[in-house]
Amino acid sequence: PFVTPLSTALGHLQQATAVPYRAADVVMTVGAGGALNVVLKALLDPGDEVVLLAPYFAEYRFYVTNHGGVPVVVQTDERFRPAPDQLQAALSPRTRIVLVNSPNNPTGVVYAREDLAALADVLARASKAQGRPVWLISDEPYRAITYDGASVPWPVSRPSSGTFRRA
Repeated sequence: PFVTPLSTALGHLQQATAVPYRAADVVMTVGAGGALNVVLKALLDPGDEVVLLAPYFAEYRFYVTNHGGVPVVVQTDERFRPAPDQLQAALSPRTRIVLVNSPNNPTGVVYAREDLAALADVLARASKAQGRPVWLISDEPYRAITYDGASVPWPVSRPSSGTFRRA
């Protein structure tokens, strides 16, 4: 039988994350840049803020401003890992998205499961306070390129927390 690219992608995502993705949950694009632009166009209203963890892939700033968003840069810690207290301090009522990249470009740092859990907790509190979701977008084009046996955790691996849910 003919296997579509979408069914292949769904099978891969379901197996890797144990999340029951459906075809309606996936948008096929040509490249990560195209995907990020589609998502930002769909989620941002003019003036909405997008948090970028520094250092970050330089194109992110352009993707955000292309769709009326305002980049807000938050420094990572001395090991280039997210600093939840700094992220919390940077959030405002206009924050709509936190965009992460792991393995990170340009540092190569892989965010640990604990890093993602701390981010999820901050975003869950912010979403509750705002009365609307503050989305975590995880750009993962380098997921398969790691060294020394490093494992890249999936941000959606916390479905029971209520933080990550299907819209």
